[in-house]
Amino acid sequence: MKYLLLPMISFALMGCEEPPHQLQTQDNLKLADSAKLHALTLNLTNTTEEGGVLRIELKRSNDQLLEERSIDMNEFTGSIVFSDILEGYYSIQVYQDIDANQQLNMDGPIPQEPIGFSNNPILQGPPTFAVTGFEITSDLTQEVQLIDYR
Repeated sequence: MKYLLLPMISFALMGCEEPPHQLQTQDNLKLADSAKLHALTLNLTNTTEEGGVLRIELKRSNDQLLEERSIDMNEFTGSIVFSDILEGYYSIQVYQDIDANQQLNMDGPIPQEPIGFSNNPILQGPPTFAVTGFEITSDLTQEVQLIDYR
């Protein structure tokens, strides 16, 4: 009887070990995930000489704020790079906060500070994601022109 149990116990213990091919599969998944990470470069034009702070929002397709940055105009070089961005749909909003009060100044419905969006839409009110959205499937550069409605 004990000769019959020994092979059965050995067989049962072998089944508890994780086969090496599953470890390779997990490593491959990690490599595949990292392959889906991309850089997004944002080039801004038409900023004013009035100084202040650039306020940049990067949003996902579900209107989820992914990243928000504030850059002093004295340190701004003309472009901003977002690293490790997953593939998907995104939107960008930028404004030059001239008085550095952390909000976009408005006169009724009209922005009183330079503002811009991805895809550079012609504004007739707040743009929708359908107008400003873009897809990232590889490293990408977005050109955004700020418009001053004052």
